[in-house]
Amino acid sequence: RRDAKLGYALEDEEGELGWRCVGAPVLDPAGNVMAAVSVAGTTEQITHENLSFLIHAVKETADAISSCLATPHQTGRG
Repeated sequence: RRDAKLGYALEDEEGELGWRCVGAPVLDPAGNVMAAVSVAGTTEQITHENLSFLIHAVKETADAISSCLATPHQTGRG
């Protein structure tokens, strides 16, 4: 299930029985998707009870990376 409005994608045993994956986009400063962050595991590891927590954690991590990309950083190189 993918919904851009929700800001994440959930693969719930669609690719392989017994496996789930939650992913969220990493956006460049223009709002284009340039990468993604995801977690994957078995249905015993990613349960309906911890799914909301994992969705939040993946979205928060992707947003943090996106924010870093939007902020100029000095790398300390050259």
